[in-house]
Amino acid sequence: MSQPRFPDPARSRAVLIGASHYPAAGPDLLDIPAVGANLTALRQALTSPDTGVLRPRNAAGC
Repeated sequence: MSQPRFPDPARSRAVLIGASHYPAAGPDLLDIPAVGANLTALRQALTSPDTGVLRPRNAAGC
């Protein structure tokens, strides 16, 4: 059985995009703070020294 292949941390990139606030939508559309929290948690998981597959500078959040 072959070993699993993981991304090369030096060459791999991730762009994490999410929107938790929509000011143009007016007061009828409430903020969704969980979106920001999920992006933060995903970046931490991807760049974790123990289990991550990316270097911190290669996982940009927007």
